[in-house]
Amino acid sequence: MEWCIGYWCFFGLAYFFFTNMSYTRRLWIVSTAIALIYLGLNASHYSLPAVFNNHLMDILCMPVVLGIIQGVMQFVFPSFRFTVLMLVVLVLGYSLYFECYLPQVNSRYTADLLDVGCYLIGSGLYAFFQHKDRLVT
Repeated sequence: MEWCIGYWCFFGLAYFFFTNMSYTRRLWIVSTAIALIYLGLNASHYSLPAVFNNHLMDILCMPVVLGIIQGVMQFVFPSFRFTVLMLVVLVLGYSLYFECYLPQVNSRYTADLLDVGCYLIGSGLYAFFQHKDRLVT
């Protein structure tokens, strides 16, 4: 019985903190958690489907990176939000670096146009949740 009370207390607290967060922070936490679970499973040599191995981290990359950048920028400028132009420049920079430059320098990296699409999907998710934050506040 004591375990049950502690169990509900833990999830009640988690629900309270999670519902009082901005949408972009929720996206960052969920994206980071999924990425850490994926990296843990990959490090333990757990066999994952090819879709996860090829494109999951590319989709999660932009919400994690954008969440970190926004957190640092809001520390200095509390009302900082990404504009569409900033997101496009970041996706273009990531695409050029990871899909054009690195494959030529290091054989570990491969150029893949689908990865650019994954960066766009991740940035689009972040922009969508950031827009939801603006509607709420």
